[in-house]
Amino acid sequence: MKTTEADADELAPADAERLRALVAEAGLFDLTSVADSTPYPDVQSYELTVEDGGRHNTVVLGERQLTPQVRALLDWVRRR
Repeated sequence: MKTTEADADELAPADAERLRALVAEAGLFDLTSVADSTPYPDVQSYELTVEDGGRHNTVVLGERQLTPQVRALLDWVRRR
């Protein structure tokens, strides 16, 4: 398991703004975990946790359940 974090409070202002925009576009505070009804070998799943003030949400999504917006967020965080 690999853990990657991005903390807006520790980023440059422009990067923090971009992170918040990507989180909003992905709708992470409104997502729920989606179990893959047909498990496939070697398919990754992602546990995503988002916190902002008193708001908190954790979801688990399989590779096939990732929306383009969630993928964009993951790609951005990985590059940091």
